[in-house]
Amino acid sequence: PLGAGGLPSTPARLRSAAPQPAAVVASPTGQRLPLAIGQRTFLVPTAQIDLVLAQGNYLEVHAAGATYTIRSTLADFQSRLEPAQFARLHRSAIVRLAAIQQVKPVGSGRFRISLHDGRQLHSGRHFRDRVHALLGITGDDDV
Repeated sequence: PLGAGGLPSTPARLRSAAPQPAAVVASPTGQRLPLAIGQRTFLVPTAQIDLVLAQGNYLEVHAAGATYTIRSTLADFQSRLEPAQFARLHRSAIVRLAAIQQVKPVGSGRFRISLHDGRQLHSGRHFRDRVHALLGITGDDDV
């Protein structure tokens, strides 16, 4: 039943009864990336992203034990990351520098990179200088 002013007050009543959005909690670095997957968007702290792998037209974002598959290019995704915290070490891989546990030369300018969770990947020859910079090696040193 509608009272004297029932219909005009309905939108205001509905707005006040609607649930309010939860507060956004920032990561320690203060940055969270929205990862759109289907109809949902996950807000993933960049401090939890360990590895991003290109798989054709898609990316696998490995963060906090979960894997998110999104449609994007590696170059576009890298532009959204903090360069001081992430490095592209292969044409199909971006790594969070703090997630690297060990770097071992395997010859021909390539390195085996071990992450803190046990995953391993190889750097590309074209990324040798970036690995050297990561290790603090000058161009004249032999590794």
